[in-house]
Amino acid sequence: MNQSTLRARLVEVAPVLTGLGVLAMLGLLVVACGGGAPNVEQGRQLYLTQGCAVCHGPQGRGDGPGAANLGTPPRDFQHPELFKSGRSIDAIARTLADGLTHPNSQMPAFPHLSETDRRHLAAYVLSIER
Repeated sequence: MNQSTLRARLVEVAPVLTGLGVLAMLGLLVVACGGGAPNVEQGRQLYLTQGCAVCHGPQGRGDGPGAANLGTPPRDFQHPELFKSGRSIDAIARTLADGLTHPNSQMPAFPHLSETDRRHLAAYVLSIER
């Protein structure tokens, strides 16, 4: 079933869902629109295909082949207490969307990634913690 079919079906059952409460309806809407819980494995694949390992290294230790060319070392994901903009999935996804604009930061934005992909990637980054 595609997303437009799911949305149409959700509209059909909306009166029934109203009795279930607003939160239940919102949860079903997230699932129907392709959201849901971030997937660490999908995040790992994105980490590899989007070039994150070039700076952050294959294990996320900040030791990628491009790290030596940067003025400020890339973040070592095994030390999330050092994250400048927070260590939640939302905070990391926002960093991926906007990049880091702090002085001496060279973290670029990744606006071409969907919000869902940024959340998958954030879940993977958090999974690297020691």
